[in-house]
Amino acid sequence: MNRSVKVAVIEADILGLFAARELQREGHRVVVFEKQRRIGGTFPGHEEELRFLNKFADEFGLRSLTQLNTGVVRVERVNKHWVVESRTQSSASVSQEREVFVAVVICTGHFTELIIVKIPSED
Repeated sequence: MNRSVKVAVIEADILGLFAARELQREGHRVVVFEKQRRIGGTFPGHEEELRFLNKFADEFGLRSLTQLNTGVVRVERVNKHWVVESRTQSSASVSQEREVFVAVVICTGHFTELIIVKIPSED
């Protein structure tokens, strides 16, 4: 087991609780902070959430960074880099691309079945 550390997780919504669970499973000391009176955060309705996400993307210039209709079909570690293979679907065609990255952050939603892979440290 790696060195145990004290970790703060802010918000007890689905992502915060998932993060806390995984950190605890790895042997870390976890404290979860939630400002509401109950677990679960504020869970806005779908329309409200969509408005928020669009406003957020526009406000922080994220729309130009986002490739829509593009799914990741494979992530592979090659030497010290990550190769991400994606597939873009348009009304006329499907294209596939491979790009090289230094790091990958996987943020799946709660409707996705996770496959968690242990990645060896490069100490």
